[in-house]
Amino acid sequence: MTDMEYRTLVEEGEVVGKSGQHDSSTGCDCEFEEPIDKYRDKIVEYNGRKYIIYHTTPVLVDDTLWSTIILDSGGWKTKSTKERINRHLPDGFKLYQEDNEWYLERKGDREDVEFHDGMKISTI
Repeated sequence: MTDMEYRTLVEEGEVVGKSGQHDSSTGCDCEFEEPIDKYRDKIVEYNGRKYIIYHTTPVLVDDTLWSTIILDSGGWKTKSTKERINRHLPDGFKLYQEDNEWYLERKGDREDVEFHDGMKISTI
């Protein structure tokens, strides 16, 4: 997602949740262009979708119209990114790491699926 797309999302969408203010103890080098940027975690509803944003990356996009969730690490496969995704996955799904690779587990499936940015999962 580009900075312009992120700006559009937070300015035109409805911010329905925000938490985790940056401070000197976080070690982030984030710059704040707008007051909303001081929050690491944001939930924004825009055009019928719910965006779970960590820093400026929508790590999970819930498209209820199409019963689809899109996952994206933004290239930041960190423990905290994985934690944000897991926090908002529907029941029965879990993202985990094994041997430096990420996998998506779905309860009831025989095999887990290797994670890739932009992967879509059905919620039905």
